[in-house]
Amino acid sequence: MRGYGRAVGDTAFHLQQDVPVPKPNQGEALVRVLLAGICATDLEIVKGYKAGFHGILGHEFVGTVVSANGDSSGAFPTGTRVVGEINICCSRVDCRACQSGDLVLKRNHCENRKVLGIFNHNQGAFSEYLTMPLENLHVVPDKISSRIAAFTEPFAAACRIIEQNLIQPGDKVAVIGDGRLGLLIALVFCLTCEENNLTLIGKHEEKMNILESNQIKKIVLDDDTKIASDSFDIVIVATGNIVVLYIFVYPFYT
Repeated sequence: MRGYGRAVGDTAFHLQQDVPVPKPNQGEALVRVLLAGICATDLEIVKGYKAGFHGILGHEFVGTVVSANGDSSGAFPTGTRVVGEINICCSRVDCRACQSGDLVLKRNHCENRKVLGIFNHNQGAFSEYLTMPLENLHVVPDKISSRIAAFTEPFAAACRIIEQNLIQPGDKVAVIGDGRLGLLIALVFCLTCEENNLTLIGKHEEKMNILESNQIKKIVLDDDTKIASDSFDIVIVATGNIVVLYIFVYPFYT
């Protein structure tokens, strides 16, 4: 099959024509990739982030089940459209997170976890097929198109911020970054937080205007703009540049 990545011994990423089709182990499914999303993490890996990465990139995907092995395989008949959680846990008996009984703790804090197409995992979604644990798969409802379903992973990342319950009623919240993740975070915040006090900060007015909500205050910055007038209780950085925290967050806040 074809796949985009970097083979062992190669110095550059490229489209490979002869990648072996992976074989699912017990408790896994073989998935045919329909669509895959390109995010900043993928681009940074190509530029040199995770310098030792070898394998196929990609972690945002929607696909169809080709085959499934395991006790819960009946939930994923051939042809079922699925998306997948990217953190693949070890499930070892000596792993405190995996044995905690807390699924959120397991998925986010397993010390031995693999991350699809990013970390300790070399068979990502920029390929024709991939394998995933059945417990990581979610069926896509018929009413959701594959193009929308491909956004599930970054949308889930945005939801995770709200799930952590760090934002309290009345907090002044800033989302910094007008890329896909920043816009999704702002959208989830508006949909889930009754007391909305949100400011979206970015460099591209046309991107921020994709969000039509009147509940969001928007600040457009130029490269040489300095902000001194506003500080916030909660600052969510969706740019990869943590320096902005020191500019926008109140002292001793988050």
